[in-house]
Amino acid sequence: MKKLQLSAYSLLAVLGMVFTGNSYAQKVNTADSLELVRLYNATKGGDWTNNSNWLTSAPAATWFGVSVDTAGRVSSLVLPNNNLVDSLPKTFVNMRLLRTLDLSNNQLTGSLPSMVNLTVLNTLNLSNNKLSGTILGYPRGSIVTINLSNNRFTGAAPALNTASHTKALFFGLLKEINLSHNSFSGNLPAAGLGYILDTATRLYPGTQTDTSLTRVDLSYNNFTGGAGNTMAPSVQYYDISHNQIAGAAPAPTVNVTYCDYSYNLLTGNFLAGYPSRPKLETLILRNNRMTGGMPYFNGTHFVGLKTLVLDSNKFVFSNFEAVAFSLPGQPGSKMPAAKGGSTSVGIQDPLLKINFNTDSAYLTVAPTGTTRNNTFKWYLENGTLLATKTGDSTYRPTEPGTYKYFAQITNSAIPTMVLKSALSIDILPVTLAAFSAQTNGSQVLLSWNTATEINNAYFEVERSFNGLTFTKVGTVAAQVSFKYQFTDYLTAAFGKVYYRLKQVDNNGAYAYTNVLVVTANSANNKIAVAPNPFINKLSVAVKLAQAQTVTIRISDANGKVWVSKKQSVQAGDNLVLINEAATFAKGTYVVEVFNLAGTRIGAVKAIK
Repeated sequence: MKKLQLSAYSLLAVLGMVFTGNSYAQKVNTADSLELVRLYNATKGGDWTNNSNWLTSAPAATWFGVSVDTAGRVSSLVLPNNNLVDSLPKTFVNMRLLRTLDLSNNQLTGSLPSMVNLTVLNTLNLSNNKLSGTILGYPRGSIVTINLSNNRFTGAAPALNTASHTKALFFGLLKEINLSHNSFSGNLPAAGLGYILDTATRLYPGTQTDTSLTRVDLSYNNFTGGAGNTMAPSVQYYDISHNQIAGAAPAPTVNVTYCDYSYNLLTGNFLAGYPSRPKLETLILRNNRMTGGMPYFNGTHFVGLKTLVLDSNKFVFSNFEAVAFSLPGQPGSKMPAAKGGSTSVGIQDPLLKINFNTDSAYLTVAPTGTTRNNTFKWYLENGTLLATKTGDSTYRPTEPGTYKYFAQITNSAIPTMVLKSALSIDILPVTLAAFSAQTNGSQVLLSWNTATEINNAYFEVERSFNGLTFTKVGTVAAQVSFKYQFTDYLTAAFGKVYYRLKQVDNNGAYAYTNVLVVTANSANNKIAVAPNPFINKLSVAVKLAQAQTVTIRISDANGKVWVSKKQSVQAGDNLVLINEAATFAKGTYVVEVFNLAGTRIGAVKAIK
């Protein structure tokens, strides 16, 4: 049954009652009672999943989730998974003798006031809400657990060891801090990486010889900058994964059992000269930019290591070959069998370049390591496996069409590690070795030859007068000799002519060559014909300085006029098709062009 929201003052009489004859005879502190009422009203207490006894005459110590100490102060407020919504009242931190505050797994929104005055708070758990804004200050003094994970906090995470903290307020009892799955930014808080000690004296608080901090989780935030100092020596669980932390990673300290640095921007030779870490069981470096060599994992240094995850870095085979036998779970590993263990090196990201040898028409890639230990798998861009080769880094394409290729390489010394190449350039199965053009009177001779051909069907010869629009002028079938020629009967009437080849595969795939530019031998010729000799088709090329109307007249050796037609032409190059040429008798013809005044511009002979 839902209860009505009441004002704090209307409840003072109820909360101040003395319940004699039972353990709740002590009056509840007035300030604390007011804060309980404010909390209930602010978070829609009437809709809570469980609000038993709240805002009734029952002793406050019997209200669901509330504990009261013998002095009448609220010592514990535990309401997880209870459908608290909206924002917390800004004054709830006035319950200064709270030792446990657990409001996790609710729908709380808004920001938090500074909690620095909750000096006896032992446990703070506000995880899995929708709280936002910046953290103004942690509780301090006797705090053991801080869990603010899975919220929407932003800004810098306050440090736990600033110079302004006095020795009495230090975090010497802190065991766990979890700020994961928020949007904190800036440098990592010093609690995660620095010794939690008095920064003035460089001594630990009280008589402690070590901090109590054992678990640090700062994962899934936006922390940047360097990783800083080594972590506190007492830390056993350390997770700074899924941030944007750059620079060198701190070496795990002697007590660490679990360490996750994955999905950052860490660089450097992380494991070089590693000290003994017999307690380390899990080390995850996935998706960084780590390079360099690897230490031996057998002996006394890493006898407890069970899981090593190194994929998506920039390691190469030569880093591993000499020590691979010592990696847990690898062939020939000397790690104790009782420890089990595995190494996930996975796909690295060296972006090896693929080279294409045009003389011999093969692809090659050059990873590090011993070549005979390397196995190369060649793929099309779509992931189709084409070939698997051991000890041979080359691949000769035999596929019809134009493709991009990539390679994945493994090494027998560490078979779980994969190097992946970048994509190749477009590779056409026909490799053109030479392509040239030469003018000879009224003809243009095109010559080309290929170095290799795979599934080549034919070439199409295309011509252009402007270098932009090309027209097919002929087809040449594939030749066993790989040598080709084509004659175009376009003459020097045009100042420049452009040619290119279209290579077509058996399956219809095609690609174009580079464009050749042919310059006329003589600029004096005004007209030309093509082809010459002709059979059924005849074209007249006319080149004039300005646009005008001309008369084209074609007559045979006896003076018979076969064609006489007016034609509008533009300044520059023009090509006029003579459709009547198919009806001409065999013989020699004179092709003449006249302007409107009857002056002959030029003449040329044509033979059928």
